Amino acid sequence: MFPKIIGPINSYGLLIMIGFLLATFIALKRLRRLPWTVNPDDPSMSRGIADEVARQKLLEASTVSKLQDEAEREGGALKASTLVARKHLTQEKLDEVSKTVHARRMSDFTLDLAIVSMIFGLLGGKVTYIIQNWAQYADSMRIFDLSDGVHPLGAFLGLLPFGVFWVSTTKRKIDLRKAKKTLALVLTTTLAFALIGIRALYLWRNSDQYPPDVWRVLTTWQSGFVLYGGILLGVAAGIVYTRMRKMPVLVVGDIIAPSLMLGIAFGRLGCFMNGCCYGLPCEGFWCVSFPKWSEGGGSLAYNHHPGPGDWSLPVHPTQLYEAAFCIALFFVMSRLLRKASFDGLVLTGTLMAYATWRFFIEYLRGDPGREPLGVGDLTFSQTVSILVFVGALVGMFRVLTKKPRTFPASSS
Repeated sequence: MFPKIIGPINSYGLLIMIGFLLATFIALKRLRRLPWTVNPDDPSMSRGIADEVARQKLLEASTVSKLQDEAEREGGALKASTLVARKHLTQEKLDEVSKTVHARRMSDFTLDLAIVSMIFGLLGGKVTYIIQNWAQYADSMRIFDLSDGVHPLGAFLGLLPFGVFWVSTTKRKIDLRKAKKTLALVLTTTLAFALIGIRALYLWRNSDQYPPDVWRVLTTWQSGFVLYGGILLGVAAGIVYTRMRKMPVLVVGDIIAPSLMLGIAFGRLGCFMNGCCYGLPCEGFWCVSFPKWSEGGGSLAYNHHPGPGDWSLPVHPTQLYEAAFCIALFFVMSRLLRKASFDGLVLTGTLMAYATWRFFIEYLRGDPGREPLGVGDLTFSQTVSILVFVGALVGMFRVLTKKPRTFPASSS
């Protein structure tokens, strides 16, 4: 008697969110433990600190540091200890403030990075799926065709980001001539909102002219994602954001990589409950049958591998295989994170290990999308796996030619 899953259960989004929150929590704890020093004279350190006492102490520490440098330039007429005492700020308090600022900064950065990567990951997963299944979504692309109709009033939507930015700069007295990158980002966002607005308002006013199937690209978010597309675009967006925040990409990548594997594991558990990403028919006792019925029609496993009664043929639970592998990889790379001597070693190692696994697990997959891509008999995911593996291998060689790090990446 083969095990059967009662469902599919639409828990894909829930488990993705649980994995996302858990991965973010672990990455945040590890980033906070990094022994990075906080420069009191860096004005960016005092911005965004909610604790007014910590802010004031930080500003005082900055003054102490500047006076100390000035004293040293004049021959050391004033001692640092005297300056600290004069400002009623001991070195212990300064260290405490530095830790507070560091923790706040890491919290803000980690949460922002997770949200940016999550948004672009979902977008990348959906776009890749649409490209792979273009025949099903070709008609849906009509809603993005600006030549089909626009509403000029929708352009006012583009004023929202610019208005928020203008109010913010006015209150904080920011010189826009020194914030060119921020200004460019706001103008790009303004243009994007304007383009969305002129089309969205037209679609809202003329929604009755579009059949229900046209809207499926916006309404089917419970399923229809390609994991690799999400990973690639999410990681790319994360790298860009990390560089924008002037954080060390390799160090951050080392810490995020194991957590990413944990997030993928929860995502695959969601795939199992959702009845997608299943394997080929098999006869082992561990193989699983999926039901004929699901909300909105028959389950994919039953449609592609119908069996007797209302159940599909037993298939490989490839979702559980990958979840188990990713959890194991999380623990292995977490241990390597404590011992690695080079920044980027954990990141490149994780990418190589996952790409290798994904290449071979494709041979057991039995869901749609396993068609040859045109490169021999390789599927889309296998082709991407080869590219990721080669890219990570080259990156690892480059990492090993750099100087070893001076501190362990994590103490946990």
